[in-house]
Amino acid sequence: MADDRARWPTTVGTIGIVLGVILLLDTVDELVTLRWTAAEWRALFGPYVASWIDRTMPPVAWRLASAGVQIGLGILLIMGSVGLRRRSRTGVSLCRLWAWLAIGWVIVSMAWGVVWLVRHGGELPPLATSGWVGYMVFGLALALVLLLVFPAFLLVWLSLPEARKEHETWNA
Repeated sequence: MADDRARWPTTVGTIGIVLGVILLLDTVDELVTLRWTAAEWRALFGPYVASWIDRTMPPVAWRLASAGVQIGLGILLIMGSVGLRRRSRTGVSLCRLWAWLAIGWVIVSMAWGVVWLVRHGGELPPLATSGWVGYMVFGLALALVLLLVFPAFLLVWLSLPEARKEHETWNA
């Protein structure tokens, strides 16, 4: 007997779980770098880049607050995605909430980051030094995928008539 249920909740839910776990792991990385010393930055990126990082690093309070928000967003995404896989209307609501909060957070954090860099950045380091280009490209790609593309996709997808017809029949 064939299963007539839509497959998208399982697919989208699985993608959300994977991205939520990646977001949590990225936050762990951010928390680990809070403890790095200037010598560790120098060893990883070289002296010039390390001095630039030291000048431009946001305050610890901001980095801790950012990590807290990211942990909350990661947990919310995982909970909503599990709900999608279980075909729960609560999962749909949590995914929508996560998407709006994630978009808002990326706007606030990037605006704050730009303001911080303009005030404290000075001259940028040579981008060909110590793999800096790869690190920045990876960080930007990860931020875009986790905090912009997937939330926008969720908001659009969950609003489509076919998807709405499907998830309105689910239990809470």
